[in-house]
Amino acid sequence: MKTALFIHGSHRFLPDVLRLAERLGPVAVMDCDNGGCENLAADHRPDLVLNFLTREVFKRFVLNIPNVNFHPACPAYPGIGASSRALFDGVKTFGATAHQMVRAIDAGPILDVERVPVFDSDSSEMLFARAEAACVTLVDRITDHVARTGSLPAPCGEQWTGNYMSIREFHDDWLRMDIDDQVTMGRKLRAATHSKHPGPYVVISGHRFVLAKSR
Repeated sequence: MKTALFIHGSHRFLPDVLRLAERLGPVAVMDCDNGGCENLAADHRPDLVLNFLTREVFKRFVLNIPNVNFHPACPAYPGIGASSRALFDGVKTFGATAHQMVRAIDAGPILDVERVPVFDSDSSEMLFARAEAACVTLVDRITDHVARTGSLPAPCGEQWTGNYMSIREFHDDWLRMDIDDQVTMGRKLRAATHSKHPGPYVVISGHRFVLAKSR
């Protein structure tokens, strides 16, 4: 079986994911740090496509062959900013989802879910890192199943339960705070503060002021 693996070449889990994918046979790595795209995958004529933690949006070839996307969140949080949204909601468990890709993003049949605990001390980065590791666990289970049976597992019965959130919605709407709502502000500051990306913000007189960023 030939596999096309979409992944960022700089991702810390590349060696682990590649090793697991290679149990199925030859693997063509589509390095999304260097513009990996659907046309490149088609040139390799793979039997299976694995998309590991990239934002590639597939529209043609990939959707017509067996494929799996590994989403670093449980089915309640399709889309972007899932770890921040989960912390804001105060959930006790989070996780990762393996699902088939269809034209709508984070909407295809769910093949497997790996859940992880949420701790009171978690930041969004800490929770996201735990979800990334859970995605590797799912790659292990999915590739093991394919190696043993020759096909992807059937949908596991879990359903997407949350509303999809786009990049624009997350940055332009969700991260915005109401300065008159101190309780919600505190929750959002804790949930969305990030060491690399802009955190939550307020808008005053048409100007955006970012209030939180880790040092």
